[in-house]
Amino acid sequence: PYIEAFTNEERLLMHFDTGGSLDLSAKYFAEHEDEVKANGRLKEGGGIGGFGGVKFINKYMLKNFPIQSGGSSVTIPEIAVLTNDGVVFDQYDGLIGADFIRLHTKTTVNFDKMFVRFE
Repeated sequence: PYIEAFTNEERLLMHFDTGGSLDLSAKYFAEHEDEVKANGRLKEGGGIGGFGGVKFINKYMLKNFPIQSGGSSVTIPEIAVLTNDGVVFDQYDGLIGADFIRLHTKTTVNFDKMFVRFE
């Protein structure tokens, strides 16, 4: 499933994966490359993985990233922005998962009415 999120006034379409982390995708990187390179720190060879295995890719780390989703507004101390060096996530702007959920005391996932709420 996908959920809507915002950073400042920009709308982001995020893949909701409760077993995943909190990252911005190569799509986001392509659309914000100059800004990410200017404000981020390059982390070479970071791992990304799942059932298909693990791949080591470059990513940029951005500090103090504001994000709003499901009724919650938080500032993420550091978020990874995946580069497009072999892992293609071009359908969405990022991934919201366990890293975001752990910032809250309660998460409601309602598939019947199709909403997620973070409190």
